Amino acid sequence: MLTEAITALTYVEASLVASTSGGYSVHHQGVYVGYIHIRCDGQWGAYVRRVGKKADHLGTFGQEQAVLCILGAFCDSPARTVA
Repeated sequence: MLTEAITALTYVEASLVASTSGGYSVHHQGVYVGYIHIRCDGQWGAYVRRVGKKADHLGTFGQEQAVLCILGAFCDSPARTVA
C-alpha cells in the first residue's frame, strides 16, 4: 500500500525552500506542509505540519523519500486545514 501511495505521489510537485535551521521547508501548491533536515548519517528527518500543533516526525529517509512521505501524510490528513 505504501509503495502505491509513493508511486502516485511521484508526479506531485513540491518545492523546497532553504530554512534558517539548516534544513528545507516543504511546500505543496504554495502551502507549507512540513520540513526536512539532514542528520549526521546523511539521512533526512521528515516532519509533517499539523496546524496548531507540534509537527509529527515521520522517520528518516533519503531526501526524495522524506519529501514524498511528508506529502503523503499531509494529503491523507483529515485535519489539513491551512491556517
